[in-house]
Amino acid sequence: MIPRILYRYMTKELAKAFLLSLFILTMLFFLVISMRMVTKYSQYISFLDWIALSPYIFANAFSLTIPLSLLASTTLTYGRMSQDKEILILRTSGIHTQEILKPALLIGLSLSCICFYLNAEIVPLTVKKQKEIKFKALEVLLQASFSSRETSIDFIPGVRIYYQALEKGEFKYLIIQQINQEMRIVNEILADRGKLLYDKTKSLLTFDLKSVSLSHITPEKKEKKEKEERFFFERFTLPIPLTPPKMDTSKNKYKDFRALTEEMYSLYSSYLDLEKKSESELDKQNKEAYKKKMQAAYEEYVDCVWRWHNRIALSFGPLLIVFLGASLGLLIQHSNRLVGFAISSLPIILVYYPLDILGEVLVERCVLHPILGAWMSTVVTASIGITLLWILYKK
Repeated sequence: MIPRILYRYMTKELAKAFLLSLFILTMLFFLVISMRMVTKYSQYISFLDWIALSPYIFANAFSLTIPLSLLASTTLTYGRMSQDKEILILRTSGIHTQEILKPALLIGLSLSCICFYLNAEIVPLTVKKQKEIKFKALEVLLQASFSSRETSIDFIPGVRIYYQALEKGEFKYLIIQQINQEMRIVNEILADRGKLLYDKTKSLLTFDLKSVSLSHITPEKKEKKEKEERFFFERFTLPIPLTPPKMDTSKNKYKDFRALTEEMYSLYSSYLDLEKKSESELDKQNKEAYKKKMQAAYEEYVDCVWRWHNRIALSFGPLLIVFLGASLGLLIQHSNRLVGFAISSLPIILVYYPLDILGEVLVERCVLHPILGAWMSTVVTASIGITLLWILYKK
């Protein structure tokens, strides 16, 4: 009977703190994202487009705010119970520590299932919808004739555009940078003025530029330097093919969990086929081109593996974060919401997210195995929480 009463009491306390934290954090996240998008795309998209995108932004926010809210709620609940000596009373009454932690672990398990669905299905769809908004903004921008406060266009694939002014459909003082797959500038164009022509049927963007200076940059492998060639034109036409949103689903970040799993096995099979080629077959083709093809296939496979495991690792956050929240609550022994929230956010800001970013960077540079990179932040944060809880339990 006592555990049932205890479970109801602790579940109620955890739920109250969790829902309050979730509401505050989600609204803050939604407002920040909304302000950024409104500032950048308010002139290009309608209010109905914004309403249609709002549920996806909320869903994306939940995937980030649920672990943070659960960490704050466990820290506040166990901190208040420790301050009021409720933990001490329960322990002296013969109730084991695992019984005290069980309500939080059950809540964490339920929220992990919700986070898995959000990370596996909703977040990729949200990224895709935001990409569609960007392309719609581009389409409106190219077909309009008005002045704009924006001085850059950075959502065209492989191109960055900077300009001083846009008046009556004509750009003034343009800088156009063409970027390769390695994110290096290969062509940089400076023009006094220019106009844009957009062929929607062919997804082709064409710049009609005047008074042009073109710089072609070629990397020299032997000297590890870049060679720059400069050309001048009175008039220059630059065609830029665009990738429609529907064709952009080949990127792994837009795929749902099932499609990502199929892509991972497909890429692995393709990489093995390339690796099994005999030396005689290899001699018949360009070795340098073959090595580049192998490297590209391996990098795509590594990216797919990292994303697959990262989605699962992020979903385990709410379950494993209970140990960290409980240990922090027992350490601070404070019931003030601001103090509890500030302390509980420190491990996330200083440990969890930096390690997640570091893992992604190391995987991209092929320094760390993709599985280790994906799980590093989750495992380290959970280990810190379990270790602190074990030390406190021994004391």
